[in-house]
Amino acid sequence: MKDCLSPEELQALFETFNPECFLGSRNIAMMAVLVDAGLRASELVDLKLQDCDLDLGYVKVKGKGRKERVVGISDQTILMIKKYLDFRLDTDCPNMFVTFNGTALTYNAVQNFFKRLRKRLGFEKLHAHLLRHTSATLHLQNGEDLVALQRQMGHTSIAVTQLYVARNYADVKAHR
Repeated sequence: MKDCLSPEELQALFETFNPECFLGSRNIAMMAVLVDAGLRASELVDLKLQDCDLDLGYVKVKGKGRKERVVGISDQTILMIKKYLDFRLDTDCPNMFVTFNGTALTYNAVQNFFKRLRKRLGFEKLHAHLLRHTSATLHLQNGEDLVALQRQMGHTSIAVTQLYVARNYADVKAHR
């Protein structure tokens, strides 16, 4: 099983959508948050507008066990979120990501989104958790500390985070 997307696959993923409309900009922003912050699908749909500080560059995430953590996001992800927010309906829904009708995006909607995207792009394995694996791998390849990655991912045990190191090392070794 493939543990993360290649740079070319990531590019294809982002280029699938039109950033100049509500759905396209929302989908791009969702994928940017998943890849940049390494969120789980459940964390993405639970993300509230008030938990995003785009000026300081972070999101507050409620993870497993409702444990809260703060995760930094890149300037590029911030720009993608701001573009989406320009198109987002003025709704009373507190969730960051909403449907075309202004209701909260659900976990099942995200799962169906990836199912449709998998068929459209012809990717054998594509789901929100694959973007989480991709995120961890990219952060490790960019020199992020293992303990910092553990905090970002919301892992309670460093052993879980070390699995990403093993996968990353095997991938680097295989491409030599």
